[in-house]
Amino acid sequence: MFTNQIFSLIKNVIDKVQESNEKDQNVKTADASVFEEIKKKVDTTQSKIQSKAKTRADLYDELRNHIDNTRVENRNNPEVETADASVFENLMKEIEELKKKVETQEASSEAQVGDVVSGSVAHAEAAEAGQVAMTNSFGGSIRLRLKPDMGSPVNVIRIPDNSLLRVIEYSEHKINLDGKEVRWARIEFDGQRGWVPESYLNFN
Repeated sequence: MFTNQIFSLIKNVIDKVQESNEKDQNVKTADASVFEEIKKKVDTTQSKIQSKAKTRADLYDELRNHIDNTRVENRNNPEVETADASVFENLMKEIEELKKKVETQEASSEAQVGDVVSGSVAHAEAAEAGQVAMTNSFGGSIRLRLKPDMGSPVNVIRIPDNSLLRVIEYSEHKINLDGKEVRWARIEFDGQRGWVPESYLNFN
């Protein structure tokens, strides 16, 4: 089943490639319309694919077609400067990386569905258990804490921005962070487990 979360991650990938292109002084900055056109195609796919018997592989094939078609349209449009070929190559590469990460996280979630929750931590509801999320730390990184507490020791590992991870469970208690009441999320990233504020995670 295709979820809004998958399409949100896809759009995050497009934004990531656009931002990288804008910062790369060695590559011509592509017109913003190139990325907007791909997003429009993704929106069209999202609106129609739910009602059709399509597999996840079909979705990624369609995304690759969208990128190829946008490349051709951009090359043939005299009103928009032709983007560097590396822009489309990076999009293809990032989509493939996203595909692998999602598949790995889903396999890990299924294998560890029997995790036990104890102490002050509540069982995650079925809708939340095993969710795949992408970090949103505004270009920085997130510290992985050993316990759901701001004073808890931190793991040496830091989670980069726009990283995929798996949510295992949530804390019962909340903390005030930047004026908002948020829970702690126990997550798994790169084989490591720990706690991060849920406000740094994107699901939709």
